[in-house]
Amino acid sequence: MSVDVAGPALRVQGLTKRYPGVTALDGVDLEVHAGQVLSLSGANGAGKSTLVKILSGAEQPDAGHIWVDGTEVHFDSPHAARRSGIYTIYQEMSLVPTMSVVENIFLDDFAKGVFVRRGRLEKRAFELMERLGAPVDVRIPVGSLPLAKQQLVEIAKALKSDPHVLLLDEPTTTLPPRDVGGLLDLMRALAVSGVGLIFISHRLDEVTQVCDTVDVLRDGRRVAHFDTVPGAHQIVKEMVGDRYENSLAAAAAEGAEGKLGGVATDDVVLQVHELSDGHQLHPVSFDLRRGEVLGITGLLGAGQNELAECLFGLREVVSGSSTIDGRKVRVRSPQEAIRAGLGLIPEDRKSQGLVLDMSANKNITLASLASFTRVGLLDHRHEVRHALTQVDELSIKCSSVHQHVRTMSGGNQQKVLLARWLTKNSKVLILAEPTRGVDVAAKEEIYRLIRAYLRAGGAAIVVTSEVSEAALCDRVMVLSSGRVVAEATHEEISSKHQDLLTHLR
Repeated sequence: MSVDVAGPALRVQGLTKRYPGVTALDGVDLEVHAGQVLSLSGANGAGKSTLVKILSGAEQPDAGHIWVDGTEVHFDSPHAARRSGIYTIYQEMSLVPTMSVVENIFLDDFAKGVFVRRGRLEKRAFELMERLGAPVDVRIPVGSLPLAKQQLVEIAKALKSDPHVLLLDEPTTTLPPRDVGGLLDLMRALAVSGVGLIFISHRLDEVTQVCDTVDVLRDGRRVAHFDTVPGAHQIVKEMVGDRYENSLAAAAAEGAEGKLGGVATDDVVLQVHELSDGHQLHPVSFDLRRGEVLGITGLLGAGQNELAECLFGLREVVSGSSTIDGRKVRVRSPQEAIRAGLGLIPEDRKSQGLVLDMSANKNITLASLASFTRVGLLDHRHEVRHALTQVDELSIKCSSVHQHVRTMSGGNQQKVLLARWLTKNSKVLILAEPTRGVDVAAKEEIYRLIRAYLRAGGAAIVVTSEVSEAALCDRVMVLSSGRVVAEATHEEISSKHQDLLTHLR
């Protein structure tokens, strides 16, 4: 696949970046050639995002050098990086929801004023979206599109500039499984056309499918380089270092490959009867037992997220009922859901779950402030002590409990949300895409924490687009067009696996 060229399209030497209390990058070297797909792998917090931010001009390094086509460059802004032909697609999208698809793709052109030929830009925008397998009406607001198609708009923004080097930070994270292959095919086509790509993905099967070479970061350093893509186990071994053997032993002891639940009792903690929003979610019924984890899966827009929103009071329920611990509850808001004993880790943790500019300890205690209040005043020492305990028990990596969650890695942000609901002692935890955008080590850790929560008497609903993740649950419900179209117990999943896949096509 690789194109043989005289020198690298992008070369980095000795790149270093320090933040208060943390060295995010420590003398990193890297190079990518035109026509090559380089995987940048590493656990959450390894320094991948910091490196991407520097290469995109969003951050400036404390030391080191960057060359593009043999010429040393200094990026003082993202615009400067793009002028050099380097375009970045972040995991966090930079779209303006109220603007149309075409206006988002060609934002710079529209900023020039009335002389823009709108019809020509609309035609080009449609062609770009069609190339990505999403031929949408480019005149509609981008915020009205599903999250997966919004991600494709972000990619179209990059492609319209014919980038020389394209950096992709978890571009498949929001895509349903059936669309991932199309994006990987597109990446291969871009490489063949001479574009150099740096690809970040926690899904190592994607890395082995599309990449030519692999660089592995750990604790801010490049610890391994592979001229050819090795097996996933070798990448993981380099990612986690000395923890590798211990993590394998822990996974085996917890049964990570077999089942996420496994401690269900006969005690029904949640009963849902004919729940419907009268629009996208048709009447759905199920029971959830203490210690049990129920997987809910389906294609994008199948109704699984609407079900989670109805349960947590984020969406109006027009019919049906819910019963928690034998008591009928009417949940009309998240506050009522929390009082009833429900907790939610949303699909988009950054915009819907976390307060990014607040500290880890404030996010952890946010739903339980009454427990940390004395005579009407917040007991800050008690709050910090509790947060320190949660950080220790959940192995949350941060410089201190006062660190803003915005600066934490995705896996650690997810664990902060888990800590919030463990602090609240939630009876039922609803987890929407709980391992999306986290590395394999963090995924294993999140599964361990879910198991611990279940053993302590909790019950969980896991909303996931990953069939393999749903297959770890005690039971699985598959939704399509807002209706339950298939169900299977964990024991039945292996024999019904093809049936589940059929409903997900």
